Amino acid sequence: MSDVLVTATELRDALAAGGFADGGPVRVLDVRWRLDRPDGLPEYRAGHIPGAQYVDLDHELAAHGEPTDGRHPLPPVEALQEAARRWGIDDGDTVVVYDDLKNLSSARAWWLLRYAGVADVRLLDGSLRAWTDAGFDAETGDATPPAPGSVTLAYGALPVLPLDEVAGFADGALLLDARAGERYRGEVGERPHHRERRRRRAVPRPGGAARALHRARCAARCRGGCVLRLRCDGGAPGGRADARRVHAARVPRVVEPVVEPPGAAGRDRRRAALSQAQSSSIGTARPSTFSAARCPDSRAPGTVAGSSPHVASPARCSTPPIGAASSSWSGPTEPGFM
Repeated sequence: MSDVLVTATELRDALAAGGFADGGPVRVLDVRWRLDRPDGLPEYRAGHIPGAQYVDLDHELAAHGEPTDGRHPLPPVEALQEAARRWGIDDGDTVVVYDDLKNLSSARAWWLLRYAGVADVRLLDGSLRAWTDAGFDAETGDATPPAPGSVTLAYGALPVLPLDEVAGFADGALLLDARAGERYRGEVGERPHHRERRRRRAVPRPGGAARALHRARCAARCRGGCVLRLRCDGGAPGGRADARRVHAARVPRVVEPVVEPPGAAGRDRRRAALSQAQSSSIGTARPSTFSAARCPDSRAPGTVAGSSPHVASPARCSTPPIGAASSSWSGPTEPGFM
């Protein structure tokens, strides 16, 4: 059996000779992938070992199943075989894999190809840095596509442990957890599956764009003596129009239209609501940003859902802001609204 690791010098000599002395023709795979930058193609094009083919770990070395399938489940063997032939791999070839992450991502390619039946797969010792530190040439852009390979793959060449047997195996044998230390100790939870993250982002929430859209719909229905008021956790109206500046615990959960009587009675009730909000634990609501006073007909032209909610102001609304003294209001008034 060949060694698992190959040095940069040995790889350079094998590329120049067309193969390893103890192996077959050389195929080099670049498996750039990071958790924060899954797409390693830009880095690959910026510089890679001459002739190396780029491997997309997320799409060629993994499948996309349901969240219950775990992170990066194995791809169907037919899909992996199609990708391997596209990389130019034939039966009997020696495959060398590397990355720029201390072989953390290329190790998946090593194991998966070995599990699928490729007998001679090696890791570049020291990863890409060993090649560049040795002063060897690098190639930019995409490598020339090789002639399609003819490799035949089948899972099962390496032993695996079924999930339902892991607990029993650990009772009488050594089981190694190769995750990061903080994840092993439970200090950091596992990140949710990418589809689950997208599903969570797709659910409308009372903050942000969904909140602004609800405001707009309420304003469209409230023609006349209608005021938008935020009802918060404690049941008291309050909060700020821009929820992004408020702590998560302070974000109002429900936005509802409240019909107030016109005239002095309605104005006094709204001012009382503002005073109650200012003295509550939600925080001080400034009259300039408090959303209880809104002018349904004064939304800025072109405002769309997802943008910051329009706040009533003297320049745009015919209604004085809540908390502003009547004597200090210099804008126009509209009988019947206030």
